[in-house]
Amino acid sequence: EKVSKKEGYPTVIMGDFNSNKKSECYKTISAQMIDCQARCVDTDDGPTYHNWGKKPSTDIAIDFCFISKDVMPFKFDIKQETWGTGAYFSDHYAIVSDLAIEYEVKK
Repeated sequence: EKVSKKEGYPTVIMGDFNSNKKSECYKTISAQMIDCQARCVDTDDGPTYHNWGKKPSTDIAIDFCFISKDVMPFKFDIKQETWGTGAYFSDHYAIVSDLAIEYEVKK
């Protein structure tokens, strides 16, 4: 709530929230900010947690990118690549968003 009240400042919050879209955490943040994935025309959909390649019992997204209303999202990707050896970068897939932010420094 504090972040969403910083009028005049473009804001991006992204990362591992350990919560799915049905959780109170997600509902609270998405009531104040915009889920970038939901706003994009060019978007990826799928799980973001894979437990180092051992598929979890549920395919859910728990990593998100939230933006303020003055940020324009163009693309949202879930990168499911591995190193050339097949090793994963993390126990989560990376999420990547192409965003446009227009901001003028106020004097």
